[in-house]
Amino acid sequence: MDNNTNRQELLNFGRNFQKLQFLRNRLKKSSIFFNGGIPKYEWSKKHLGDTYDKVIIASQGIEKLGETKNTSYTVIGGWCVMRTFCIQKISNGQLIDPISGKPQKIISIQQVSDWIKKAISMDGIVQAIGIYNGKEYVAISEVQLWFMKICNTLEMCLERNLNEKEKETVYKSIEFAEKKRYKITKKYIEYVSGKNINLVRIVDKDIFKELVIARDALFNKVGITINDLAKPLLTRLLKTSDDELSINIKTKKALIQYIDTSSIVWLMYTGYYVKLLQKHNYIKTPYVIIIEPFSPIHNNESRVLFNHLVYSGENAYLNKKGINNNLAYIAISESSSYNFNKSTSYLNISQVPNINNYKMFINLLKKDKSINELDLSINEAFQLGFNYLPYGKCKQLLLEMIRIIKEYKKEKKIIKTNIKKDQRSARQEKLISLKNNYKNHIYKLSIQVIDNVEHAFSIIFKD
Repeated sequence: MDNNTNRQELLNFGRNFQKLQFLRNRLKKSSIFFNGGIPKYEWSKKHLGDTYDKVIIASQGIEKLGETKNTSYTVIGGWCVMRTFCIQKISNGQLIDPISGKPQKIISIQQVSDWIKKAISMDGIVQAIGIYNGKEYVAISEVQLWFMKICNTLEMCLERNLNEKEKETVYKSIEFAEKKRYKITKKYIEYVSGKNINLVRIVDKDIFKELVIARDALFNKVGITINDLAKPLLTRLLKTSDDELSINIKTKKALIQYIDTSSIVWLMYTGYYVKLLQKHNYIKTPYVIIIEPFSPIHNNESRVLFNHLVYSGENAYLNKKGINNNLAYIAISESSSYNFNKSTSYLNISQVPNINNYKMFINLLKKDKSINELDLSINEAFQLGFNYLPYGKCKQLLLEMIRIIKEYKKEKKIIKTNIKKDQRSARQEKLISLKNNYKNHIYKLSIQVIDNVEHAFSIIFKD
């Protein structure tokens, strides 16, 4: 692994560098990325292209993949039907309008279903599956799992059971939205890469029974049960495991149900899942690389326990003797703030580009005061470009913004050094003039970045 992080200039400026390093060190000690790091630059240039600037960490030994026919690979990922912020609002009985951002009280299943069809945002697209220099992609569409989760959430919210017709309405809306996400994702990757790709969409419902069987076989192999995985969450809920008896039956049942469904998702990061996809000929290569954000694999104590049991020792990714011998992982940055606050968790759907608001979103951004800011951590144009289009021409514009900032800081230092303190008025005048000049440069580049992103959106969101 090449730890020469200065090659990742966009990532180093686009995110808080200290937090980035802290995150890398933490992940490097975790079970799933144990002893991992940044892939060597030459390998990354050949296989990842511009996505190299988004890499947080990768599995140890990943550079051996793709160098021969025997080490050829397919890149896999998947979509979330709903953003974390949105599902939390639904659990509180609210839908957030994708354009206005105003909350609406949930009054019917049809209302929710209509909203699901419109709740397709760009942050969910860019982090579904990472872009690489090849053409073979496979992504899981968790229609069945999210159908179950959404129905359960709605039943708790409405305090009643959904009838079969209502459930069918919800399912159809999820399927509609997922097909649309697939089309947008394919167009996005092809727009960025400039070539046609083969993106296979797998619907979990089609292989759901086999997913459960594979999950159970994995549990048997490593010697764990659903109850084992539920214990860490129960312990946190009660502060101490001795209080377990005081939990009501409904809470216990909900936690067990959560682990039951979540563990199917967790399976999709293991070699058992890869072998299942290879068996069905969805994947035709001997190896697979997951290219996704890191956050889904470290979201709670139960998942951390699962990781410890499933990826430790000989079961580490790419270890020839283990159950994950045919699988590697490249964790990339996701749509977030400078300080790693995920947009899917911290922003409502109207605050990010989506299929309903993107034109208005872009027009408002062009009038935003932040786009002439020399501090790129708060420059919304820079953050927009880094989050949604750190490729090609847009990437070059972002790098030019970084160059301009470096030049400004250098010139500022020269003025402070050369003009004595007792000439305070002259120095201040020079500094103000310098700042205004560079803010003008940044503003022009910001508009070009926004225009590039707008052009991309107009193509990939077009029906």
